[in-house]
Amino acid sequence: MSTTPGSPRSNTTRHSHRPTFLVLAVSVSSMAMLQSVVIPVLPALQRELGTDPVGITWVLTSFLLSASVCTPSSGAAEICSAASACSSGPSWFSP
Repeated sequence: MSTTPGSPRSNTTRHSHRPTFLVLAVSVSSMAMLQSVVIPVLPALQRELGTDPVGITWVLTSFLLSASVCTPSSGAAEICSAASACSSGPSWFSP
C-alpha cells in the first residue's frame, strides 16, 4: 500500500506513550498503597471480631478480592455514565 503526499496516512505522527505509562504507574501504585492500608488494622479487627489469625486472614482476602473486582467495574460504570453513550448501562449491570 503506497501513500501519496495528500493521503491521511502520510501525516501520522508517533505519540509518546510515556505520559500514559506514568499515569497508569501512579494509579497502580496508589491502589496498591490504599489496599495495604488495612494491614496495620488487622490486630484491631481481630479483637473486634473475636476471631483467630486464620479468620482475619479470610477478612483480608475478602477485602482484597472485593477491591480487585469492584475497582474496574465501578470505573467502567463511571465511564459509561459520564459518556452517556450507553443507553442501558454495562452488560453486567443489566437485569
